[in-house]
Amino acid sequence: MAPSAASATAPAAASAAVASESAVTSRGLLLALSTRSKQALADAAGAYEELLARPDGPAAPDVCRAAATRRSHEPHRLVVHAGSAAELREALAAFKEGRAKAGTVTGRVPARPGKVAFVFPGQGSEWPGMGAELLASEPVFRAEIERCDAAVRRWSGWSVLELLSGPPERMTALPIDVVQPVLFSVQVALAALWRSWGIVPDTVIGHSMGELAAACAAGRLSLDDGARVICARSRLMATTAGRGGMAVVGLAHEEARALVEPYAGQVSVAALNGPSTTVVSGDRAAIDKIVGELEGGEVFCRRIDIDVAAHSPPHGRPARPAAHGDHRRRRRGRHGWDRVPLDRRP
Repeated sequence: MAPSAASATAPAAASAAVASESAVTSRGLLLALSTRSKQALADAAGAYEELLARPDGPAAPDVCRAAATRRSHEPHRLVVHAGSAAELREALAAFKEGRAKAGTVTGRVPARPGKVAFVFPGQGSEWPGMGAELLASEPVFRAEIERCDAAVRRWSGWSVLELLSGPPERMTALPIDVVQPVLFSVQVALAALWRSWGIVPDTVIGHSMGELAAACAAGRLSLDDGARVICARSRLMATTAGRGGMAVVGLAHEEARALVEPYAGQVSVAALNGPSTTVVSGDRAAIDKIVGELEGGEVFCRRIDIDVAAHSPPHGRPARPAAHGDHRRRRRGRHGWDRVPLDRRP
């Protein structure tokens, strides 16, 4: 006898429920709850645990989405990251009972919540395999990298996307005129990804080459103009490669200035990283002498893996911009008002 419509539907529904239960998304599940009191937060965790345990209940991703977008945000917060609905239920049950599990974060929003800043660093943050996982799992990140790839390719002739998608070892020992456009692209794409998650900066700030990504994130530069500048900048810096060096030293600013004084015209203070951390930059041989001097005196110092004297008087002027195309011309109408403030501190 042929099965009835009801009996035919039941196995399909059960199969769908099992599939939903066992599925682990590439990002996992992120449940964010908030209430007006600590006890109410524990009660909410229990209620959500019961909701997720119901055979006819909504799918875990739908529950997470609704909790994040359709409820008011109260001061007492609980965030649970889990790989599956089962793990999510276990974490909620543990929180209700006063036990903490990995992937669970709780806290209270201060009376005056802090603001969000995006900080874009300079060269040196690259690593083998950088961006590969995000390219495979985050459509927003990939789409922005593809936009950056088109812009950088226009001014360089090579592909950022091919480099990031290739073997991880290709990201080691890259020349400066390759690594800087790659880092610029990754920074711009990360900013776009965070924005897609609802994390929008109140201000942005950049250091060295990171200033260009910050300017793009703020809306001060178009992506094409940012790519144009980073390609020109890095090509010009490459003409001085091999003649300079940099080192980070465990000295305050005034101490570092006294340290480089005997090397006037050869070495200068390049960056102030903190109250007792300073970067010096200049002639490679002079940097080697300074590092040896500090190591002998048991003062922290470390050479930076770079062969140019960045943020220092140039040693051998770079090639004229005309050698790489006319970068003096400025196109009008490409710059709009800042979307977010651009920190303009010197």
